[in-house]
Amino acid sequence: MSAVEPVSYLPQHDGAQFLQHVQSLVPPGFLVSLTGAFPDRAVPWTVHLDTAEQAEAIASSWSSAASSVWLRVCSQRQRPERGRGGDTASAVLPGAWFDGDTLLAHETPEREDGLVLPRDSEQLAQLFSQVLPPPSLLVDSGHGQHPYLLLEHPELIDDGNRAAVAALLRRLGEGVARGFAAQGFVYDPKPHDLARVLGAAGTVSRKPGRRPVLRRILLADGPRYTLAHLQQWSADLDARHPVSVSRTPPSAFSVGAPARSAPTTNTGRFLADETGGGTNLLETLAAHLSVREVLEAAGWTAVAQSPTGELQWRRPGNPSNPVSGHSGHDGHDVFVNWSDNADLPTGVGLNVPRLLSHLAGFGGDLSAFCHKLQPALNGVPGAATFGIPAHVVAVLQERHVQRRGSRASSPLPAAALPLALLQHRHDVTADAERGRENAGLDSGEDTGPHAGEDGGEPVRATWAPVDLAAVVAGEHVVPVAEFMPRTDGVGLLYAGRVHSLAGEPESGKSLLAQAEVARVLAAGGSAVYIDGEDTPGNVVARLLAMGAPAEVLTGERFRYVRPEVSPGVLSEAQAWQQLLAQPVDMVVIDGVTEFLGLAGASSKDGDDVTAWMRGVPRRIARETGAAVVLIDHVTKDRDTRGRWAIGSQAKLAACDAAYIVEPKLPLGRGMRGLVVVRVAKDRPGGVRPHAAMPWRASDRTAEVARVSVDSSDGEAIRVVVDPPAVGGESGEDDGPGVGHSGGGSRLTGYMERLSKVLEASPEPLTTNLLTKDTDVMRGRPQYRSQALATLVAEGYVAATPGPGRSQLHRSVRSYREAQDPRSDQFDGGNHLSPAGGSEGGAAPVVPGSPSSTGEPGNHLEGSGWVVPGTAGEPPGNHREPPTEDTVEDDQ
Repeated sequence: MSAVEPVSYLPQHDGAQFLQHVQSLVPPGFLVSLTGAFPDRAVPWTVHLDTAEQAEAIASSWSSAASSVWLRVCSQRQRPERGRGGDTASAVLPGAWFDGDTLLAHETPEREDGLVLPRDSEQLAQLFSQVLPPPSLLVDSGHGQHPYLLLEHPELIDDGNRAAVAALLRRLGEGVARGFAAQGFVYDPKPHDLARVLGAAGTVSRKPGRRPVLRRILLADGPRYTLAHLQQWSADLDARHPVSVSRTPPSAFSVGAPARSAPTTNTGRFLADETGGGTNLLETLAAHLSVREVLEAAGWTAVAQSPTGELQWRRPGNPSNPVSGHSGHDGHDVFVNWSDNADLPTGVGLNVPRLLSHLAGFGGDLSAFCHKLQPALNGVPGAATFGIPAHVVAVLQERHVQRRGSRASSPLPAAALPLALLQHRHDVTADAERGRENAGLDSGEDTGPHAGEDGGEPVRATWAPVDLAAVVAGEHVVPVAEFMPRTDGVGLLYAGRVHSLAGEPESGKSLLAQAEVARVLAAGGSAVYIDGEDTPGNVVARLLAMGAPAEVLTGERFRYVRPEVSPGVLSEAQAWQQLLAQPVDMVVIDGVTEFLGLAGASSKDGDDVTAWMRGVPRRIARETGAAVVLIDHVTKDRDTRGRWAIGSQAKLAACDAAYIVEPKLPLGRGMRGLVVVRVAKDRPGGVRPHAAMPWRASDRTAEVARVSVDSSDGEAIRVVVDPPAVGGESGEDDGPGVGHSGGGSRLTGYMERLSKVLEASPEPLTTNLLTKDTDVMRGRPQYRSQALATLVAEGYVAATPGPGRSQLHRSVRSYREAQDPRSDQFDGGNHLSPAGGSEGGAAPVVPGSPSSTGEPGNHLEGSGWVVPGTAGEPPGNHREPPTEDTVEDDQ
């Protein structure tokens, strides 16, 4: 080792080297974050600059006074409130980095564990070459080396992929450490957090006992890599240098974790060796996680260790009881619980999978535990991971994707690593652990201060009270349905909310969504169509027929997506981030069941559905501001389907608004069809007041729109959405709804039944008999009174003064729903009278109805669906056989 040179040796700042380093790591448009340590400051000083030139000026002025200048590897978009920002502030990943130190003059060559630091840079470079591919960028840190494996295209980081990216970096660092240890050398894997800063090239490094050294770039034109390459090398490191000790750093009273024992369970297909590689889900779990890690994550405290390595544990919430169980007996990684209050079986050896299944609430049922892990393994955003650390989730996901034979986005045989997404409580635990590990400056100044020591971004506590001042002050904006407008201007879809359109096959649900997409595009808006059931050709053909401009479909305002994997796969991270980053007016997700299947989730499992809804459609709505429409199916059984889509009721719970689509006249080429839309849920509350009442008591839905679909000319598809047939189709005596205010409702079911009563009566009947007497007719008096008033107003019934203050009513002409264009029972006008002849007279003409204008409603410019050309005619001569839920009860 060379002697320390005199103080007269003063290396100078090299601006060109600094700029080259910054430009290699920080893409244009991101902040350059510099941190400097100064003798007269208790904590480092951090600045965030817009350009590399600004940063170079600061670094030059710092070089003569700072003991070290560090550059943040993962740059940020926005300046943090204080300090250099934590992991969550990192916005772009330039690649993987490594920090190797060489032996300092005052250090002991050998540590207690028998490992040593490399003696010089030459030996360090040789060690790196044995575990890593050629670096893209290599920086001499002054007393070590920083190899960088830079990506061909920097990877954007967001909440969806942050945990997986961090886990990949950690695994690479740990793999390099095991590779060094196999050769008898030490490598510190800690400097791999997303908030890491490393010594900046072109600046001066000063360490005690060493002369000041100018950091310099040794190599800057090495090969570039992809995330799949990094994943492959991580897997290679795991294979060449397998994990044999706990990943958790040993505490003050322990010297490591006992060896793990393989699980011995019977969990059906989850234990099957699907790849022939001898590794299954639970074996992988046990190979990468220790009992100790599981217990510490669950809040247990190790209180003592025996000379044989056995650990004694105290359960959480019981500081008075010194010992609640033990692990590591005879070298087996098994935990035995002694406490009756720990929600664990007593006196039974629990390995890692069984311990996790108990702590997660499955009572040791490994089949149920594995089943619930499937969404997380498939990369479902927000899926439960039951306390499994992010780096272990990433390994499980990798193995799972390999078993499924997923295609990688790289020529390498390794599959792309899915995202390791944790529940919020696990993120808090992980961030707290990082905060403990990163407290204070590292002894090697080249690595810089750790996350959190100088004001890194704190974890936002979602259980903290929400500031309601703005809401109380009236700044809250009441949502208004703007999209899918009816011809009267009332919309059905809310911006920034999630909606469901559910119906039977060929009910027109996808067609309705496509018609609104065409309208939005024609009006200058934007849309995304995420298709899981159809083809690009069919969707584009429909949009063109509905009036979407051809040039728009190939431009920036429309995007068609046909996914084949979950968005939680790392190879999809960039495309997923781009989708979320661009504001859009409307997003259609066509095929909920298909996309749940891609995520490995079950339509019948409420937890699976909730996780998917939170991670995909709700996130799209929140981040893009779009009106998100989910196209879904209903069950075959009309009597038991209820008011939600097929599967779990959680689908309805997670939506802001839900609609049932029911065809009344068949849809098809060359036909004129009719579709009724019924509102099943309206959380914002702006749509239901415009629905026809009373609602249908069997499913509590109310008709909110009546859609005419005219494709009779074989080319264009004209779609017009009108207000509902007033009174809807409920016709049920115990319907709980009330009519619209203002007396405008026409309860067509009651109107027909009153008309039949009067037609059969030889004498006029009084108001009281018709509206209150249950022997004459069943039904609520207020509905009967309203229907009777409508019959009189429209000329079906004549009313004359009777004895006292009574009114006498007699039939003038019969009223039938099937003849009323504004009733959902209207069949197109091909009717027979009760006697078998033609019905006397034409169907009544209601002011403002389709029959009074020759068009299905008054079509205002830009307000309703008349796409393209002129408004279509009312559907006619397509009689649909009545079904059980549409036939009126005449009894």
